[in-house]
Amino acid sequence: MKKSIKSALSDSLKAESDSVAERFKKADSVFLNKETEKNSEHSASEPPLESSRKVVRDSFTFPLEDVELIRNLMSRCLGSALSTNKSEIIRAGLHALKNMTDAQLVQAVGSLEKVKTGRPSRK
Repeated sequence: MKKSIKSALSDSLKAESDSVAERFKKADSVFLNKETEKNSEHSASEPPLESSRKVVRDSFTFPLEDVELIRNLMSRCLGSALSTNKSEIIRAGLHALKNMTDAQLVQAVGSLEKVKTGRPSRK
């Protein structure tokens, strides 16, 4: 009797393993088709996908009002069905600054409150 239970369990585990493998195969084919479609939509002149770019981790000091502004902008994007993070908001701002004239850039940067750099004290 032990052999039949062991055999049944072994057969059940093999069937489950085969089922999982088949589901992964189907999922891979779906994702590969979407990747192929996505790649065919991009022209050769477009920059490489985000994942292929090198990124650098850094830290910044922001006044509380600016942190709240970032949150507000993220919320506005979410209201327009676009999920963003802080980094994307800051990067979008950088790209907007890049498109300004030198005079506009100097005026925008000059209008900012100067903040002490570094980590705040733990008081």
